[in-house]
Amino acid sequence: MAIPLAIKVSKDSADQIFMDAVKAKMLDNKEEAFRKYSLFAAAQPANATAHYELSRLWLERNNITRALTEVRIALQGDSTNKWILKQYADLLAFDEQYVAAADVYGKIAARDRAPEEYLIHQSMLYQKARHYEAALGTLDKLAQYVGEDDETLLLQRQQIYLTMNNVEGAAAEGRKLIAYYPNESRYRLLLAELYDNNNMPEKAEAAYLDAEGKFPADAYVQLALVRYYLKKKDLSRMETYLEKAVMNNNVSTEDRIGLLVPFIQYRGADSASRKIVFDLTRKLAEQEPVQPQAVALYGDLLVTDGQFEEALKQYKRVIAHDSLNYTSWQQVMYLYSMRQENDSLIALSERAAQIFPKEPMVFYLGGIGYMQEKKNDRAILSFRKAIAQTKNNDDLLSDVLISLGDVYNTEGRFSASDSCYRSALKLQPNNAMALNNFSYYLSVRGENLDEAEKMSAKSLKLRPDESTFLDTYGWILYRKGKYTEAKTYIQRAIELNKDNADPTLWEHLGDIEYKLGNIDSALEYWNTALSKGERSESLQKKINEKKLHD
Repeated sequence: MAIPLAIKVSKDSADQIFMDAVKAKMLDNKEEAFRKYSLFAAAQPANATAHYELSRLWLERNNITRALTEVRIALQGDSTNKWILKQYADLLAFDEQYVAAADVYGKIAARDRAPEEYLIHQSMLYQKARHYEAALGTLDKLAQYVGEDDETLLLQRQQIYLTMNNVEGAAAEGRKLIAYYPNESRYRLLLAELYDNNNMPEKAEAAYLDAEGKFPADAYVQLALVRYYLKKKDLSRMETYLEKAVMNNNVSTEDRIGLLVPFIQYRGADSASRKIVFDLTRKLAEQEPVQPQAVALYGDLLVTDGQFEEALKQYKRVIAHDSLNYTSWQQVMYLYSMRQENDSLIALSERAAQIFPKEPMVFYLGGIGYMQEKKNDRAILSFRKAIAQTKNNDDLLSDVLISLGDVYNTEGRFSASDSCYRSALKLQPNNAMALNNFSYYLSVRGENLDEAEKMSAKSLKLRPDESTFLDTYGWILYRKGKYTEAKTYIQRAIELNKDNADPTLWEHLGDIEYKLGNIDSALEYWNTALSKGERSESLQKKINEKKLHD
């Protein structure tokens, strides 16, 4: 390409323009730099530096064509400058002219005393162009500088052979890695995986067993064998190597737990693999000295298996050895709450509050214990503390507000109760429990029955086969005088769990029958409620009045 014609500018003026261009570049004033370099290039068209800088500025403007034009002009002025050549190669690569770019990097490497970087670029560009033999040839040159035993070089060669679908070529590079680094188990595993991934099972198994023979105590070799035999569905061998890896004391507890986690997820409904993981987790938890992480994991598995009593023991072991393990404190409180061991729950929550004063779950679960024991003032205080500590967790805040609303309702503080429920529903409009409870409380008081009916209907859409929700909706219909419709919903609620139906359902069904004029049926259902444990004064009064009337 011809150098553009020069414009006449004195040498002093040209030098000043160049200095102004350099200054603008240093100040990151790209527009001014572009203008000044353009002026200088027009005044000194053979100046390579000006055209090199203009090439960079055109590239920043995403104009590859002009950038290439300028760098080619720069090369006419200085064909051996490494930085100009590198700019040219990068622009060619950016323009997807990979072979041309690789050739330019080859020229740079041939002239440089430390050509490693440029040979790596050349090899990568040949690979992009799918000139794999040329890429391998470049890596052979690179080996003269970095050594034949360079790990990166050998791995790069191996990858090229795999791309060429030359498995044996790749395996040969793998064997070189093993020979150069005989104390590195990962290269033996890499070779085994290479064979395994390319459907060479006999060579794969031989390579895996060779790795085990050389490194019998290496947990990562053991884990590789776990994966291999899992893939082959050989559960017996898988269990053998998984146990070796998990019980390997040369590996940190955290890493051993990390080995187990995928198999905990994998176990699913497979009873055999479920037992394997369960037993290994138990063995890890039983090791001395106690490792709280392992014990907590065993506790989690026990919970999922429904072994709550044993899970409690494990979580308590964690707390005994690591009093700041909040998760285990919370798990113990959860289990006490679920088992309705309220005294233990309250006592533990009070201890936990001293250690974790900013954890809202401590106060929430403690509040549940107080509420179950009808210590409503303490429950209200605890729930309020939970609300104060809850940040950016609408699920938890909604649950706390529902519980607080329940306590306020029990205390007859209906305005406060309603406020809690409205706040909970503002956070979670589709919270079925909030919709049901709020609508039920309104129905009992005979207030806002239209709103209550809408909320109850919505809860049933969310959870259509919930006996309690059906009862609520039926009771709202009863309070609105829709006795026949109400009977349908109460009967359905009973049918869903007939043998263990809540006695209140039978009382409600009796109330409906009474309103429908079916007095004998009403008395039958009231007596059923009484026999199933309902002890409300209103129930006994209704039965007595019916007997007196008779």
